[in-house]
Amino acid sequence: MNRFSWIAAGFALLVGGCTLMPKYKRPAAPVTASWPTNSIRPSATNGTTADIDWREFFDDLRLQKLIGLALTNNRDLRVST
Repeated sequence: MNRFSWIAAGFALLVGGCTLMPKYKRPAAPVTASWPTNSIRPSATNGTTADIDWREFFDDLRLQKLIGLALTNNRDLRVST
């Protein structure tokens, strides 16, 4: 290799290590910093989780429909029972 190719390779390494990208600033999280304490129902905390029916545990109607659909269409669950 001649002298020019060594200089060109060194220059390419130096320039390749430089970046023009600005410093990254992490945006603020879109959630609250503390856990909400007023959303816990007293009926859910009085007993154990095993004593609560799954329909009482999950309040969302869409989630209850999804769980019901999964329980009726789960072939592995029917085979295992």
